[in-house]
Amino acid sequence: MSKAPYLPSTDAGIAAMLAAFDNGANANSGALAAKYVLTNAELSRVRQARSVWQWFLDSLAVGRDWAQGFTGKRDLMFTGTPTGAVPVPLGPTMPVIPSYVPVPPAATISALLEPDFFTFFGSLVTRIKSNQFYDPADGQLLGIEGATIPPPDPATVPVVTGDLFHSGHPRLTCKKGVFDGFTVWLTRPAQAKRMIGFSTTRHFEVTEPLPTQGTAEIWAFEVQYRYKGAAFGQISQPLELTVRGV
Repeated sequence: MSKAPYLPSTDAGIAAMLAAFDNGANANSGALAAKYVLTNAELSRVRQARSVWQWFLDSLAVGRDWAQGFTGKRDLMFTGTPTGAVPVPLGPTMPVIPSYVPVPPAATISALLEPDFFTFFGSLVTRIKSNQFYDPADGQLLGIEGATIPPPDPATVPVVTGDLFHSGHPRLTCKKGVFDGFTVWLTRPAQAKRMIGFSTTRHFEVTEPLPTQGTAEIWAFEVQYRYKGAAFGQISQPLELTVRGV
C-alpha cells in the first residue's frame, strides 16, 4: 500500500516529526541511533532544529494575536469612544529564545537557526531508510514513515463534464485523482457503444468524425477509471452533448 511523503505538509506536523525523531533516536540509551550510525553531532542538529521550529510556531501565534490587536488599536481612530489620548501600542513580547541540551548532555545552550536544515535532515532520512537493516517500525518511532494512503473506494463513480471547441469537437473533463486515468466510451445514434480512447490527464479530446454539415447528433459519453493498470470503480452516468456538423 502506498504512503505519503515522510515530511508533513503542516507546521504542526513537522514539529511532531522532529520531536518524534529526537525522542526516538535517543530512547533506550540511543539504540536506534547506534543501529543507524547517527552521530552525536547529527542528533544535536536535530534537537536544535526541534527547539527552533517549536519557537517559531509559538512566536507566530503571538505575532498573529498581536497583529489582530494592533489593527484594533488603529481602528480606534475611527470607532473609539472619545477620551484622552493613549500611548501608541508597542511591538509584541516574543517567547524566550529556546535552549536545548546537546547530545550527549553536556550543557544547556541557546538554539540557533540552521539555514537549509531540511536538506540535511532529508539526507539523514534517506541514509536511515537505505540501511540494510531498516525496519519501518523504526521509521514509525522516528516519525519518518509517511501516513499510509488508503486505496480508492471501488464504489467510486467518476463525474464527467464536457464542452465543444470552435471546431465542433467535444472535450471531456474528469478529475484524475490517484487513478492512472480514465477510459472513454461513445454512443452515437444508430451505433453501438464503443471505446474511443484513454486519457492520462483530466481532459480528453474527442476526434471522432463530426456529423454531416448542417446536421446534429446527440453523443453520449461514459467514462471509467483505471487503477494500477485495470478498470476500477463504476462507470459514470452518461454525458449527452449535442454535436453539430461544421
